Amino acid sequence: MIKELLQEKYKCLFTPQIIFRGRDYFVKGKVAELYKDQDTESYMAKVEGSDYGVFYDVQVILEDNNVKMSCTCPCIENCKHEYATLMAIDANKYTTIKLLPIPENEKININDFIDSIPEGKIKKYLKKSFAEEEYVNEEKFKKYFSCYLPEKSREYFYNTLFNNFQLDIVDINEFLDMARSSLENGKYKYTFIITSSIIDAAKESGYCDDEEIILNSYNKIGMFIRIAYRKGNDELKEEIQKWIQKYEEKNYYDDIFLEDMIIGIK
Repeated sequence: MIKELLQEKYKCLFTPQIIFRGRDYFVKGKVAELYKDQDTESYMAKVEGSDYGVFYDVQVILEDNNVKMSCTCPCIENCKHEYATLMAIDANKYTTIKLLPIPENEKININDFIDSIPEGKIKKYLKKSFAEEEYVNEEKFKKYFSCYLPEKSREYFYNTLFNNFQLDIVDINEFLDMARSSLENGKYKYTFIITSSIIDAAKESGYCDDEEIILNSYNKIGMFIRIAYRKGNDELKEEIQKWIQKYEEKNYYDDIFLEDMIIGIK
């Protein structure tokens, strides 16, 4: 079915150049990871980009003979990573697993993103970047100014992290960087949404019971939440208290490291 749709219906969603490059990416094995939800026609993939070692997250949902796609790359139009993923799906290059649905991730309009950043901060960043490198790295730029990116929901963070923990595709530094940037810019509630989602997804997926990655991040996560609690308004304080109470009621304090982190918040 997918092969037929690739040849006919789906091809109209891509430019000829994107189709050519997407096919090349598939042939070269750049679709590093591909998983299918056991209950739906929902797929998640990690696709390597042009820069070695840089991967983008692709989601494909096939419903009623239609396709929904998203990719974390900066391309505004349907991209080569998405086409390469469709080809991998067609070739049955996936592993079946239980996944949570990811809310649709709107592509970032890079021009709107840049317009939202104060000019003075961009000038300061450019001077620093050109002093250290010969060019401006787009991923580093987005990471540095992540607090100006459109905010995502708790569901987005939790489901994305839960799936990544389930698939053992774990790099929480991106989320911690976003939390730190939000904290430094006074977005205390957003800081809490990100950091609490890391803990919730890791704990409820069973990942943090035996993984050093989460254990080594407890101090930083606890510090971020502690500052958000101290600096936030009464509504946020109450939300954080309810979050702590949830762990008390579920007896999650059998994890002494998690207990130590939470006790230090207030």
